[in-house]
Amino acid sequence: MSNRQLAAIMFTDIEGYTALMQKDEQLAIQMRTRHRDIFNSITEKHHGKILQYYGDGTLSIFNSVVDAVSCGVELQQSFLAAPEIPVRIGIHSGDITLLGDEIAGDGVNIASRIESLAGPGSVLISRRVYDEIKNHSKFNVVSVGRVPLKNVRNPMVIYALANQGLKIPDRSKVRKMALHKMGVGSTGKRVLMSALILFILTFLYGVFLYINQNRTSEIEQGPKSIAVLPFVNLSNDPSQEYFSDGMTADLLSQLAKIKDLRVVSRTSVMHYKNTDKPLKVIAGELNATHILEGSVRRHDNQVRIAVNLIDASTDSPIWSVDFDRDIKDVLQVQREVSLEVVKLLKTNVTEAERTRVEKIATTNEQAYDFYQKGQNQIRRTEGTVNQLNEAVRLFEEAIKLDPNFSLAYVGLADAYLSHASWGRISPSKAIPKARAAAHRAQELDDQLGESYQTLGAIYLHQQDHETAALYLHKALDISPNYAETYSWLGKLNLLQGNLDAAVGFFRKAQELDPMSTIYTGYIIWSYYINGEYEKAIEVSEEVLVDHPTDSFVLWSLANVYIGKQEQFKAIEIFKRRSIGTNTNWAMGYAYGRLGMYDEARKILDYNLKKAKDDYVPAMMISAIYLGLNERDKALLWLEKAIEEGIAPIMLPEVIMGPKFGPIRSDPRYQELMAKGNV
Repeated sequence: MSNRQLAAIMFTDIEGYTALMQKDEQLAIQMRTRHRDIFNSITEKHHGKILQYYGDGTLSIFNSVVDAVSCGVELQQSFLAAPEIPVRIGIHSGDITLLGDEIAGDGVNIASRIESLAGPGSVLISRRVYDEIKNHSKFNVVSVGRVPLKNVRNPMVIYALANQGLKIPDRSKVRKMALHKMGVGSTGKRVLMSALILFILTFLYGVFLYINQNRTSEIEQGPKSIAVLPFVNLSNDPSQEYFSDGMTADLLSQLAKIKDLRVVSRTSVMHYKNTDKPLKVIAGELNATHILEGSVRRHDNQVRIAVNLIDASTDSPIWSVDFDRDIKDVLQVQREVSLEVVKLLKTNVTEAERTRVEKIATTNEQAYDFYQKGQNQIRRTEGTVNQLNEAVRLFEEAIKLDPNFSLAYVGLADAYLSHASWGRISPSKAIPKARAAAHRAQELDDQLGESYQTLGAIYLHQQDHETAALYLHKALDISPNYAETYSWLGKLNLLQGNLDAAVGFFRKAQELDPMSTIYTGYIIWSYYINGEYEKAIEVSEEVLVDHPTDSFVLWSLANVYIGKQEQFKAIEIFKRRSIGTNTNWAMGYAYGRLGMYDEARKILDYNLKKAKDDYVPAMMISAIYLGLNERDKALLWLEKAIEEGIAPIMLPEVIMGPKFGPIRSDPRYQELMAKGNV
């Protein structure tokens, strides 16, 4: 009778055992005996069940992934003690079927393939195992990249345990071994090759006819869309991750300039970093007809870039190429890849678009390196003062090396703009620096969509709506696939009271960036500002099904309940967030409206104390005073907020939102709005 269950599956074997048997049979038998003694005792200790011994190898299962990984670590540490036994270990988690002492299931095959890639002294695990142990501090884990496995349809991300004493196999060797086991690069037997050659040629000719008759017509049927998946860092140095991520971002930026091609935004594609999801599934989730994936291996000043373009409808390759170049030629590679992609997809490209794609931003490789590192700091989701200050420094270093590097000036402007948007520096200090850098970028290159987007955001901060709109629409003329540009247009229309237009722009941003929830948060916030609370709740409930802990969505929803005068419900939702309870100004407002003054003042006092040494947006403190019904102090802090500038997404709260409603008829409020040109 069969027994189906979920289990952690472990394979081990002794590397070089067969050769040792031929050379010294007695020594080999002693090694195998010691291997089994160690294996039996440690496996039993970690509640494992040994199913098979086969020569120098073992197959065992565990009910717990943590037990299996703990066992793997202890086994290798014991095998590495003198006299060392060169053992390889692979672990995967999946469904298995037990037929007495026999075991079957895809998980068994995968575990076996993973073990075959491990070097002596190492423990390799699958992504599924990693997901279950990544929060356990006793395990140290590093990625060895995405590799193809024999008889497994899609490449998988493999990880190595890096606990004390364990060996970490070289990423390039793991990939090379995986390809070798799949038969890639092997010569094979002459007789077999001769027998197969006629069949292969006939088959390829048939494929050629099929492609020309079918794929061409498919490609010509628009609309075309592409997702550039995160390029895999195959360098031995994990610190080079910024470089492979930068390659992804730059290719996205290049392709985003083509109006006839829908390009999925970076935020969404980065959700698939190190994933082992099938490409067809990814394409479906991103609504992409094509996938561009690749890898980067950097060593000193040399770089190898591998690129694959895949038709998502058939899961078949359209184009595959390797570039071996000097680091200074990386931007040239990006240009070549972008032009080849639009050519293969038969995308309509105007002369102006081609010119923009062909332009090389810098020929100074060190300046480009600083630029990529700066972008890496800005992309980090925490937005801390230290990260943004480091971004400023890196962009300034890039500019020193190449004063004509326009994108570095855009990066510098974005770093200062992020300071203002995150509330790390007052807009009155950050925005002038951002404006100067963005205008310099525009002077150097008036065909940069990035600079126009940043200038639009800057002028929106300055309440110059007309100029902001001109710059943002110009950005879309040049780079029609920038989700963030649509988002800024949404904020502009929200400020102007055009709710339908604002929501429309946020939804357009969402189409280009489907895995990001921030635009959904903006839609909820827009309905909140307009008093359409039931619509806001409906949108919130939809997104929280898949993203139940999303901080911004929860924050926006809690504010909706403040608008509905359901303060207890708002506080309950605020507490579901994982961050910012003690600093949450909106929560302080809710406590004040409930008459829970001690709770409100704790949050107020925290922010007042923090404001003595660090920047705290004055609008937030003003709102807490309004919750406490202390109007004079609220107006005093609102005056400070007007002087320092208020972030565009927060300003609608002051102009139209329910929190500031009670003081809008106050002449002092009206005077402040007029004085601040709000």
